[in-house]
Amino acid sequence: MTNNLEGDNSKESFEDLLARLDDTVRKLETGGLSLEQSTDVYEQGLKLARICSERIATAELKITKIRNEYGQNIGFETQQNPEVGYDEEDQA
Repeated sequence: MTNNLEGDNSKESFEDLLARLDDTVRKLETGGLSLEQSTDVYEQGLKLARICSERIATAELKITKIRNEYGQNIGFETQQNPEVGYDEEDQA
């Protein structure tokens, strides 16, 4: 079984990686693989899971940074004046 994770997967989208992980899980759940094949598929699944987890952690960190830079100001303004952007004429 070839390991497609050895190359550069940085260009592969998170969604594609997650789909590959889902496919890997299905292969294991379906069965019918030899012990060696199952071990290889399991290893590939763990690598995919690690990569997906790293991507999620990176996205969470980026979101936290954005919130820290911009979100506090926006959150403060909307808490002080919750009707920002609300127009009484829109009510009709």
